Amino acid sequence: MPDPNTTAKTVAPPPWQWLKLPAAVRWLRETISIVLWLGLFIHWFIVDLRPWTVSYIQLPEWIYTFRFLIILGLISAFLLVLGARRFVLFFGYIGLYPFVVLLWHLPIMGVRNWALLVAFAPAIYSTVIAFKWRFALFTAALACGAIILWNNSKVLWNDSNLIVIGAMFYLGFYLVLHFVRRFNVAFSPDTVFATWISLIQHISARIKNDAYRRPKELDLESKEYQQKVTQNLIAMYVTSGCLLYIANGLRRVSKSRKLDIYFISSLINTFLLATVVFALEYYGLERTYPGSFVGIINPSFSSFFGLSFSTILPSGISPLVGATNLAQMLRYAEHLSSILVLVLFAFVILTSIRERHKEDLDKVVNELSNTSESIRSFLLENYELTTAAVESWIFKHSPAIMKPLLRLRYDDAAASEIIEALENAAGDAGEVASEVAIVETRFPASD
Repeated sequence: MPDPNTTAKTVAPPPWQWLKLPAAVRWLRETISIVLWLGLFIHWFIVDLRPWTVSYIQLPEWIYTFRFLIILGLISAFLLVLGARRFVLFFGYIGLYPFVVLLWHLPIMGVRNWALLVAFAPAIYSTVIAFKWRFALFTAALACGAIILWNNSKVLWNDSNLIVIGAMFYLGFYLVLHFVRRFNVAFSPDTVFATWISLIQHISARIKNDAYRRPKELDLESKEYQQKVTQNLIAMYVTSGCLLYIANGLRRVSKSRKLDIYFISSLINTFLLATVVFALEYYGLERTYPGSFVGIINPSFSSFFGLSFSTILPSGISPLVGATNLAQMLRYAEHLSSILVLVLFAFVILTSIRERHKEDLDKVVNELSNTSESIRSFLLENYELTTAAVESWIFKHSPAIMKPLLRLRYDDAAASEIIEALENAAGDAGEVASEVAIVETRFPASD
């Protein structure tokens, strides 16, 4: 006969357990999904892969003839081997992989690495507020790069030289615009973190207004009064806990090197953009005026990318040399861009821009902490309750709500200790029980 105590303690598996597959199967599913959808993306939006697959993957003719029956046979075999549940989880995941990435993987990654997103807040903010124009300019730049790289543009245009020259001018304009934007960010007196302070102050002012004060117009024994007080206490505690959680996370960001990751990645982005743009400029010039560069017979785009890379560093690795005045002018322009990149590097890494971002982030942390402290003072002033009393009362009547809030406000060890103390408070005569009694006297729970 089974022990009733043991049976009572049996923990049922979580409801999402049936969605899990073995680790090896999950890795296989993820690999197939990435390879398949990456190939489809390249095939649909970049280059037609059918000639490559026909050339390199030789299949017997009967496979093409009976492909429908073969696909049905494979589906039946997988269904028999895997079973209905695993078959749906395996192939359904692969078929819906783009939606899985957008609606599951990216949000989970953002929540787990939200501190890193804060470090990239300047780039995210500047992109969001001007997304329409930036997306249009970037799309046009991609189109111009494709025009220059097109091997046989005369198929599309009668006079391809004018089209290529126009694409070269636009890419130069796009690079200049990028440098202007980078220098505006570098020399701007304000940062995106400074704009957060006014938002936090607005939250603090909203809490201090009459919306969260004790409803004096209602009867103390009425159900409406009790519900209103309950809503106010929970709302203020949740707000205070969230502000403290964000403040602790931002404090870790400020003390870490995550802000440096943003600055270094922005510099790498500028360096690579300048290298690729000038490689396209060199390649377009050679296609428009053959013989502008000497050193390699029939140079490809990779040769001009090497020339651009060796020019912006600068070094003499590439054997290509400008043979015309226009080619030399382009190389001088790239030398100028390398100086601009160096200036940005020196200003960002060695001067006050990093400290300005860090100071503004520290101000945000202090404002968050002050707002959370003002909520505690507001509770003590208007309700004559300490934070511990509010925690005790909410936990007594809504433990399912209070447990995650405690883990949000405190670290795991402290939250577990507080939860254990609150669970044992009913049988204790300690401070927690007395504070619960105080809260119960002032605000009796509604039925």
